[in-house]
Amino acid sequence: MSRKFKYYFNSVRPTAPENFVSSVNGSFFKIAVEFHLVGTQVKTRSLLVDAVVVFHWIDDRLVLRELFDDFELPKEFEPWLPRVRTIPAPHTVTVVLSPATGVVSLYHR
Repeated sequence: MSRKFKYYFNSVRPTAPENFVSSVNGSFFKIAVEFHLVGTQVKTRSLLVDAVVVFHWIDDRLVLRELFDDFELPKEFEPWLPRVRTIPAPHTVTVVLSPATGVVSLYHR
């Protein structure tokens, strides 16, 4: 991982063609989003939601052909991440890399 991140700049957005949607209005960066509802609780005039929000995109700079299993990226190797703000702030944020395809998944729990 340290060799892969030696020349990796996390300020540069990934340029894989699968990350873009083009139309007559232009090209836009695409991030697939999943929302997993774990549980809900009704309070007076409010609904408390326990959920996991998962963001997926492809970073072709992180393809490691010799590895096959997904793994959590250590904190010292920070890939490009979209700016996501949730209220309240998530309890845990996990970044998982699928090394064979370069798919990065950001889990907000």
